[in-house]
Amino acid sequence: MKRIILSGLVVVSLLLAGCVSASPIIPVPTPTKTETTKTIEPSAIVDVETKMMNDTWISPAKIEIGNYYPGARAEWYIRVHNSNDETTQIEKKSVGTFENETVVDISLKFPLADNDITKVTVASDNNKDSLAVASYTPFDKVLKISGFAPSESRIISIVYKAWTEFKISYRIPDSTIKGYVKAPSQAQDWVIITDSTPVFRPKETKEILVVLQIPEDTNVVDKQWEFWTSVSEGGQGTVQTEMCTRWLVKMR
Repeated sequence: MKRIILSGLVVVSLLLAGCVSASPIIPVPTPTKTETTKTIEPSAIVDVETKMMNDTWISPAKIEIGNYYPGARAEWYIRVHNSNDETTQIEKKSVGTFENETVVDISLKFPLADNDITKVTVASDNNKDSLAVASYTPFDKVLKISGFAPSESRIISIVYKAWTEFKISYRIPDSTIKGYVKAPSQAQDWVIITDSTPVFRPKETKEILVVLQIPEDTNVVDKQWEFWTSVSEGGQGTVQTEMCTRWLVKMR
């Protein structure tokens, strides 16, 4: 998996004194390139509007949380932009039916564009079937298809228009900035990502809320630690681009 740490966008500082305040600092010094880091220069992201639309990116590259303590809440929106267009997907599936079974739920690999079942076509190699799409459940990407002949088997083909799904998750850093250590092992339980599998229209940008909240009775030994949030396309095969935002936490 190719990993990208975006740099040169915005540094966000959160200073906690009973509440959260934020102030952007521009620009960010470009970090040294490493074997696991491909840096994207600021000019390649900020200066060219077309490139902003046609590249997939996240922002900010770095978030700093200062004066933090257990029981406090720090939150920030990360912005994710999808460069992908709507795609046509073709899936073939082997489906067997039981006695009296005429309706079957079929899981799709990708999110159905606009949840529009009128643009979905299904065909069967069994001439006893008369298939039609009855409904779609976006949460688990499931089509309900009716018209199956009971006690039969067949190969069905599904053709549909798809949008892009991203996966956003907590991540242990590959490396840390000087003066910081990797976050405590339990930090994954302290980070809340409000939408971990957002679905994007073509060229859409979304803001995803990330919250850091440590239980009040927690003892944190290290005073400066780092974690990442990772963004990657979901269900697109084994070779993917992963983009990460650094979170730098300074405890009181």
